[in-house]
Amino acid sequence: MTPSKYCFALLTFAATGLVGAKPVKAPSMRAISGHYYLQGVREVGAELLLSRDGRFEYGISYGGVDQQAQGKWSVQDQTVVLQTDIKSDARFGAISESTEVLAPYNEAGARPVLLVVEIKSSALGLVWSGAEISAEFSNGQVRNGVTGRNGMLGFDVRAEPEWQGQTIKRVGLAYPRRGVAQSWHAIQSPDTRSLSVEFDPGRSLRPAFETLHLKIDYQGKAVLSLTMLPESNPSWRYVRQ
Repeated sequence: MTPSKYCFALLTFAATGLVGAKPVKAPSMRAISGHYYLQGVREVGAELLLSRDGRFEYGISYGGVDQQAQGKWSVQDQTVVLQTDIKSDARFGAISESTEVLAPYNEAGARPVLLVVEIKSSALGLVWSGAEISAEFSNGQVRNGVTGRNGMLGFDVRAEPEWQGQTIKRVGLAYPRRGVAQSWHAIQSPDTRSLSVEFDPGRSLRPAFETLHLKIDYQGKAVLSLTMLPESNPSWRYVRQ
């Protein structure tokens, strides 16, 4: 066979192969949906729930760190793409007043307080330290402080003559570390002793990821597992249960 005929034969074979090849069809979301668990990574636990409605829930735990993510998922070619919901900016939310002093400021031997301010996220089960609190008194003076590890700050009763009979008229709330500027809340009753403030961390509470790509692995025609991209050694492989 001459070189020209040999080359023509190779081209013909290649073209025939290309024409005859069928592209691999991406599986449906129904076929991929399910509960997946991370396998083969020491001291790390993670799981992924892909719902048929296109929503996902993800959780990972390593050391003393727990992270979550929720959002939408889709199939692109042979890859599952997870896109985390981006929450709104951090902000202070609902504020409730009480005539009861919150613990531990109400315990025996504790210093008497005029007001306790608590910063918390009830839905997340979190309290927030480092929030800046200002109290404006009826004499026009302002006292400042920050919440502690328990998410609270107490404004003590002062014995000096200039503070006798003074009440707190309004409270300023700010959280510079979380990008929240100061806002003021007027105290509704002179009998108020506790102020519980809900805090929405928004994007300041970072999810486990914003976007994640997972390669679809098969066992025959059935979807067996999902491998995180880019692949590493060892690979982060989520097996469906």
